[in-house]
Amino acid sequence: MRPNIITEAGIPTRLNQWWSSIPFITSGVVLICGAIYLACLLIGYDSYVEICFLPSAVASHFQVYRFYTSVLFHGSLLHVLFNMLALVPLGTELERIMGSVRLLFLMFLLATTNAILHLTIAFLVVYPVPYLVDECTIGFSGVIFSMIVIETSLSGVQSRSVFGLFNVPAKWYSFIACIDVIHFQFTRWHTVANTVRADATVTADQVDTFDEELKKLVGMGFEKTQAEVALAAADGDPNVAIEILMSQQ
Repeated sequence: MRPNIITEAGIPTRLNQWWSSIPFITSGVVLICGAIYLACLLIGYDSYVEICFLPSAVASHFQVYRFYTSVLFHGSLLHVLFNMLALVPLGTELERIMGSVRLLFLMFLLATTNAILHLTIAFLVVYPVPYLVDECTIGFSGVIFSMIVIETSLSGVQSRSVFGLFNVPAKWYSFIACIDVIHFQFTRWHTVANTVRADATVTADQVDTFDEELKKLVGMGFEKTQAEVALAAADGDPNVAIEILMSQQ
């Protein structure tokens, strides 16, 4: 009985030691992303089009907050779990090399530059592939891939293990991981991606139309929040929205 008790007691102890070994900024990002996902799960929030990186919304309404909200939100438990498991060793190593303040600045810089690059590419190819400006993206993956390249360069490691299955040259690791994520996106995320894309295909003109109709409803004396909810429920049809609002009075 004694060995079993020691073994059972050792698991939480080792977990506590593992968590204690993670530096401040890295553990903070893990907690923030985990807490945001849990809060969304508990309140049933899934309106990712409001916080995702959406090039058309950024360009037409200068919604630069999407640069940062998009990296903190995740679409499923596996999404946030895999991203945070990848972040912990990378963030721990970089934070020990660079320090907490520099790592925090680096994450902020990577989120910003990745978003600008994404925005630039989306609008450069908008003519042959117009839907790219209406693609809605969330998750910490972009920052993680950038951190992989930086950490590999700073640490000087020659090879990396891919999920403990086989080793690859360190310089190719980020590309291998990217391929795996793409496969994961097309298999596990196919339904979710289609749903988010359908929400994200709101063009700048449609957003402007929605705002105009909302102002008209407010001008008619309806409360703004109720009018916004009713207009959204009516898919932007002001007549249906008025019927909904009248039925609530």
